[in-house]
Amino acid sequence: MENTDRVPAEMGNITDPLTKKKLSALGYIHASSDGSDNLSGWELHLPVLQYPYLEELIADIKKILNQPELEIGIKEMNEEEIKTFVETLKADNLSLIGSDKGSMTQVVAVASGKGGVGKSSVTVNLAISLARAGKSVAILDADIYGFSIPRMLGVTKSPIVVGGLVIPPVSYDVRCISMGFFVEEDVAIAWRGPMLHKTLEQFVTEVYFGSPDYLLIDMPPGTGDVALSMSQHLGSMEVVIVTTPQLSAQKVAQRAGALAEQLKLPIKGVIENMSYFTADDGKRYEIFGSGGGKDLAEKFDVPLLGQIPIVISSEMGLDEGYPMSACRPDSEVAAIYKDIAAALITMRPRKIYKSELKVN
Repeated sequence: MENTDRVPAEMGNITDPLTKKKLSALGYIHASSDGSDNLSGWELHLPVLQYPYLEELIADIKKILNQPELEIGIKEMNEEEIKTFVETLKADNLSLIGSDKGSMTQVVAVASGKGGVGKSSVTVNLAISLARAGKSVAILDADIYGFSIPRMLGVTKSPIVVGGLVIPPVSYDVRCISMGFFVEEDVAIAWRGPMLHKTLEQFVTEVYFGSPDYLLIDMPPGTGDVALSMSQHLGSMEVVIVTTPQLSAQKVAQRAGALAEQLKLPIKGVIENMSYFTADDGKRYEIFGSGGGKDLAEKFDVPLLGQIPIVISSEMGLDEGYPMSACRPDSEVAAIYKDIAAALITMRPRKIYKSELKVN
């Protein structure tokens, strides 16, 4: 017999690690009895039995009640509970992102004209820096063919699917969705355009992000189908361009900026990655030349948000899921990303004017 009125307020105020909502709003905790009116314990009613944060939830409940030996029953939600659960999540979710219904989510595409400039590492570190600045952040990995965000973000949990809604995991306080959750890393995805577009549409419309302050889109290299699809699905999208100092990379990245202008997507700024390397003797070496980021920013009349140095350990850390912004917060790289995040936060979203919207 359930008696939710007898659930202590402290338990209801626990934040679910997966949805980032209070347990009282999700209907997770239920008081149980021995068949009479006598309270005998607590039950967790979860949307799936293989809940990725079950251990964390149980530990938090035991800590709140100060009962380390407490036995907690686990049940799967019934049909009515699942319906209520999904409706609760959808109430503040994707219908608001990029729409004209008052969304406060800033959608920022991290783009480059070519591969190999460290765009995904910039996305991950920037997302973590925004989260550390107190913002709620999510990443949509739109690089369907060359996904890398789950590994770089150190994700150890899998998404769950409830009532047709995909709820992705959280790592370093950043939620992310990626093709990497659905195929093995060594599997080649050989899709034509329609399949690509459908997947991106599902990532936008069928994934729970929870109305974050920032939704970062890790764009694939180039100026093809994905950029067009994202601009259609997320009309309020803005763009940050990533380049390296060398002239050839800057010229190719320039095309990503040109596409943004063509699609009437505001460019927030430029980030120059792999700007320099500081040797053990303290001498700075500009291995890939200099000036590419500055020239690109001047061309589009936007700020050069930051210049990220080459740090061997940062790349090794990303391969193992240990981003510098999270795991070495006192490092030079983390400090630069912190400043970039602060600069983005101070920028107000720029209004986007669409030619098809007219006042009669």
